[in-house]
Amino acid sequence: MVMRTIAAALLLALAAGPAAAECVAKGNAIVLTVAGNIASPNRGPFVESTDRFHAFRGNQWEKARTFTIDELAALPQMAVRTVVPYDGKSYRFEGPALADVLKAAGAASGTVAVQAIDGYEVELSPEIQAADKQVLALCQEGKPLGLGALGPLYTVVPMADGATPTDDQSNRQIWAAHYINVK
Repeated sequence: MVMRTIAAALLLALAAGPAAAECVAKGNAIVLTVAGNIASPNRGPFVESTDRFHAFRGNQWEKARTFTIDELAALPQMAVRTVVPYDGKSYRFEGPALADVLKAAGAASGTVAVQAIDGYEVELSPEIQAADKQVLALCQEGKPLGLGALGPLYTVVPMADGATPTDDQSNRQIWAAHYINVK
């Protein structure tokens, strides 16, 4: 039965043509939307009929910059360590600096609200952004972060070896981040 299901999926992918396979193979799915006070949009306004999840979360915009995993991976990457609050262990995370993502979107300097898929949202003032030096992690210990785990994007606060984030810093480490509103 499993082989029949796999074969059917392969046939559907082949029937869809190279464009469908290319989209999936290259990681072109949008995983992050940055909206609000930005100068480098790559898409127009919010459309309720197609931006259904954003409508559910109450997100709307006039212009936005969307990012795929590949686009985020093309930005300068950092490797940092932090302790995750869920198990108290230190892990290595890799990804672009949040500041670089905001710069790529042409974000004005100011407060940003980072939202997780589950609706959890944290506002980061310019002072907190400068102090935290957050990284938008794509990988943990060299492996991509998966949806349903901490990913696909996890904002982490880098910590010196042996240091543990404060409760406030831990609360600013947002797993499954998908939307940033620049205020």
